[in-house]
Formats: sequence, structure tokens, C-alpha cells
Amino acid sequence: MLLKTVTRTQGNNRALKDGTVRARTCELEFIEVEPLIDAFRRMVRGLEFDVCEMALTTYITARAHGKRMMGLPIFLMRAFHHGAISYNVKSGIRTPRDLEGRRVGVNRGYTVTTGLWARTVLANQYRVDLSKITWVLSGDEHVAEYRPPANVVPLEKGKKMGEMLKSCGYEFSIEETHHVTKVDSPSGTALTLASVIEAATGLKNVPIKSHREGDATGLHVLEAKGKADKLVLTHDAHSRRGFAEGAVRAAEWLATHRGCYDFKDIYSQM
Repeated sequence: MLLKTVTRTQGNNRALKDGTVRARTCELEFIEVEPLIDAFRRMVRGLEFDVCEMALTTYITARAHGKRMMGLPIFLMRAFHHGAISYNVKSGIRTPRDLEGRRVGVNRGYTVTTGLWARTVLANQYRVDLSKITWVLSGDEHVAEYRPPANVVPLEKGKKMGEMLKSCGYEFSIEETHHVTKVDSPSGTALTLASVIEAATGLKNVPIKSHREGDATGLHVLEAKGKADKLVLTHDAHSRRGFAEGAVRAAEWLATHRGCYDFKDIYSQM
């Protein structure tokens, strides 16, 4: 009897896969699926294989929804999941219970085994009320019939979990307005702001809107929009005196130095 089998090659099954050890009553046809989680999905949705390695919660969920399969108590991998959660150190989170009332990202689906273990640790070891957290999924469930609780939502289309973590869930944008004779667009200040945000958050291509209107002195608006609030930082120049004074002071500093400098090099010493 030939059995189509999927299992990731590792120390505890290598001999079986390379033929050193052979099954007595059947023949195993090993099929490589990368990443392995794709095999979980194909198995629970279409029973595509005869034997398939599977995460524990995926199996339990599949059985709960009537999938015709039987689990074998052969554990190929075990791990502690206390380190399965990452957080932004600038977010103000100091203890696990600070997660309550916040949005917490979940890698892939709500029934992923690592996520389940991590939530269990939070609830039982740190007394976190999981119902007070909005869980944001980066993917769907392996078992298509499963429906998560009401406080579980999908990640917005086009977003990436890592970028959302770095930016604390905020979307950044920049808008600048200058006089009609200003040649460069966007302005150098707007481009510098964008590069600072991108370096700090890991985001790419922070959007910039440029306007050229009459004799506008200079306006820059940086906006950070989140689910719960919006932060706005505005620099509105009432005259060009500040620009002129800054240029003069920079020229005086340069008169005593040699070399090529960025403005930040000058600013820190003025």
C-alpha cells in the first residue's frame, strides 16, 4: 500500500525519509511542501494526502468541523512559546496587562498553535483579559469553516505586520505648501521628514503631497493617523526671516570649518 506522506525533514524522521528505516506494512511516498503550513491547509481543506504532519490546533479545529482524519500521537517538535510575542518598546507597554485595550497582531490565523499558546500564557500566567484585546490577523484560517470571536479582525489590505508593529499602527503622510516659484518638489524638508519616518518605522514610500500657491512662505504638515486618534505636527512659517537668519548663522559657522557638511552636522554645533 502506497501512502502519500508530508513531513518536514528533521533529526527524528530523517532515517525514515532517506530509506534507512522502512515501514513494514506499507510504502511511504514523501512529498515535499514548502512552507509546511501549506500542507496543513491542503490537508484540512481537501484531504489531499494520506499522512500529513500537522500543528495540534489545526488538527483539533479540523476534527471539530467534521474533517475525516485521525491523529497519531507522534510529536515531531515541541517548544516553549513564552518568547512568541514581540512589542514596540516605544509603545508605552510595560507589563502584559498593558495589552488590554490595544490591537495585537497575530501571525497568520487565530488558530495557529503558537498564537494559541502565547494567548494561553498571557491569560493564565499574567491574568490578561483576552476579550479586551483586538486581535489582528495577517492571514486566514487553515480550516475555512472556523469563525473567530468578534474581537478578531483581519489586517487591512496592503499592510504588513512588521511595518504595523514598528509604526504602532499609525499611517504617516506629509503635506507641504510653498510659493509658485519654488523649483524643487517635494521640498527638501518634506523628503527629510519622510526619510526619518521610514528609518524609524521600516515603512516605505511615505506619501508626500506638494502644493505651489502664490507667495506662500512655507508650510509643512506631518500627520500620523491611527485607529483611535490622529497626531498632527505643523510648521507654519509666518515670514522668511527665520530661513534667512538660519542661512547666515550656517555661513558664519562654515567660515571656520573645512569640508562637506550636512545641515544636521551644523545644527548640533550652532
